[in-house]
Amino acid sequence: MYQHDFQPGESWHVSARQKPDYSAYLHRIGIAGQVDKPSLSALKMLQRHHLLHIPFENLDIRYGSKIDLHTENFFKKIVLHNRGGYCYELNGLFYWLLQKSGFRVRMISARVCTTKGIIGAEFDHLALVITLNGREYLADVGFGDFSCYPLLIKPGVEQKDPNGLFMIREHAHGFVALKKHGSVWKQQYVFSTSTRELADFSLMNHFHQTSAASHFTQRTVCSLMTKTGRITLTDNRLLTTTHGKKSQHVFHTVHEFNDLLEKHFGFRMDA
Repeated sequence: MYQHDFQPGESWHVSARQKPDYSAYLHRIGIAGQVDKPSLSALKMLQRHHLLHIPFENLDIRYGSKIDLHTENFFKKIVLHNRGGYCYELNGLFYWLLQKSGFRVRMISARVCTTKGIIGAEFDHLALVITLNGREYLADVGFGDFSCYPLLIKPGVEQKDPNGLFMIREHAHGFVALKKHGSVWKQQYVFSTSTRELADFSLMNHFHQTSAASHFTQRTVCSLMTKTGRITLTDNRLLTTTHGKKSQHVFHTVHEFNDLLEKHFGFRMDA
């Protein structure tokens, strides 16, 4: 495995913040015009387009650039600089877009489950709940390989999605979102529908950027949903899933990493 020559990059905290622009954001996710009124079809469209155009990535953390929890910073990085981000940034900015589109939306805290079944700390993950026509939906554009469309928060109901089969089940402290892999249900995260504020996630945002115990500081990832599957770039591999078939390309230099980053995700880290 090659080693990145990481240099501290620009912090997205700026003294004169860029005010988010609704039309520019929609253009960034490939939507012309604007959302006429909140509806389930509009919500599905916004989430799908977001996942197809904006990657989940932790490159700022790996390059030593501080991530501050401000909507203006998210907009500058993700929309103006054609970048991605991780949950606090992606869902934090998506929250703003949904509000501007007329949706009743609130931030919630989720506790991510590891492959060993260990449930993470409160505020480990930021997700969104939208109230629409008397029903509540879980929306999430910041969890990597998750559902393409929002999930109805109704325990015990199997929900078919282009990205898999999902179910929300009752849990002692809220609900559990589950994804089916073959015949096995894999627990994704535990969440409560209580309303949270962006500032509530500050301590965990700091933890994920600085702690050796955070998986975000341990390996590089840039991942994007595609119309036929998913493409993911790591420290030394490009992983592609197309109609369920997986392939990988191994590389060895920083130059190759940035070429692949530019080709598949539209930006470079050495520019």
